[in-house]
Amino acid sequence: MEISCQNDGNTAYVALNGSVDNDEAKELGQLLHTLLSQGHDEIVFKLSGVLFMSSLAIGLFLIFYKELIANGRRLRIRGISDPVYRVFHSIKLDKLIPVEK
Repeated sequence: MEISCQNDGNTAYVALNGSVDNDEAKELGQLLHTLLSQGHDEIVFKLSGVLFMSSLAIGLFLIFYKELIANGRRLRIRGISDPVYRVFHSIKLDKLIPVEK
């Protein structure tokens, strides 16, 4: 998994590329923890380069989303691959997190 981050004011833009399986979930968890501590008002993820995301990684995303919302912050996904979108849609995660294909 490759990670690219940029900040623009109170918004953090994060692009992930590659598979996010259970081995990469630890690295993803560390990234999400860091993003929470940085205090951005909005976090925007680009997942168009991610062809697989494990259930552990999706669970980390859900916990991250809940923590952001609890603190009045926002999460969006701008760009998502079809395989990952199908998983998000099947578990209705796309109903919680705004997803723009």
